Amino acid sequence: MSGERPFCRLNPLGVINQYLLRGVTGWWLIDAGMKPLHRLLPLMLARHRLTGSDLRGCILTHAHLDHAGAASWLQSRGVKIYLGEAELPHLRDGEPYAYHALSTPLIRYADQALSAPRCNPDVLLNDGDLIDTCFRVLHTPGHTAGHISLHDERNGTVVSGDIILGWSGKIWGPSGLFTPDMPQALESARKLLRLNPTWLLPGHGDPLSARDLVSDPERVIKQFGGMDH
Repeated sequence: MSGERPFCRLNPLGVINQYLLRGVTGWWLIDAGMKPLHRLLPLMLARHRLTGSDLRGCILTHAHLDHAGAASWLQSRGVKIYLGEAELPHLRDGEPYAYHALSTPLIRYADQALSAPRCNPDVLLNDGDLIDTCFRVLHTPGHTAGHISLHDERNGTVVSGDIILGWSGKIWGPSGLFTPDMPQALESARKLLRLNPTWLLPGHGDPLSARDLVSDPERVIKQFGGMDH
C-alpha cells in the first residue's frame, strides 16, 4: 500500500485505472484492463511484491473493453472473474451495448469491433452481495445496465467504476456518449455519494479523497462536468 491509502492504483497508460484492494483473506484486482496491456500486469503486481497467485479474484465493474479486455487472459491463468449478473450477456455472449442517442455510428462500430474477448465469469454478483466479508456490491446502472460499484465497509472506500470519474482533483460524471441512461447514472452517483466515501476510486482519472468531496450529494452532482443534467 502507498502511505495510508487503503488501495494501490494501477494505471499503465495514466488513463484507465485498475486497483488492488486488500480484503479479509487476500488481494483483489478491480477491473481487468485492456487486453493489449495484460503483459504489463505482472510488472505492476511485482511493484507491490505480488504475483498473480496472490490474487483472490478480479472484480469487474462492467464489461466494456477497457475494463474487461483482459478478463479471459486472467481467467486462463487461474484468476476467478466476478461480474454483475446483468452484464453477463455482454461478456459471455458478445451482446452489443446500448449507447446514447447522440453517439456516432463510428463510436458504436469501434466499440463493438474492439469488444472484450468473450469470457464466462466464475461468480455473478447482485446488489447487496458481500465479497470476502468486506466489499459490499452496489448495483449502479446508467453507464451500463449491469454496472456495479463496491463499498469497503471497513474503511469507507468506494469503487465507482465509470459512474463517477475524477480529473485534476475534481469530480466528473461519465461520458455522455457512452452512457445510454444519464438520469439513471445520476441516481447511481447519488447512491454512492450518500455513503460519504473516505476514498472514491474512479475507473478513469484520479482517486478522490473525502476532502475532494462535499457532504451534500446534490451539491456534488451540480458540480459534475461532462454530464448532461
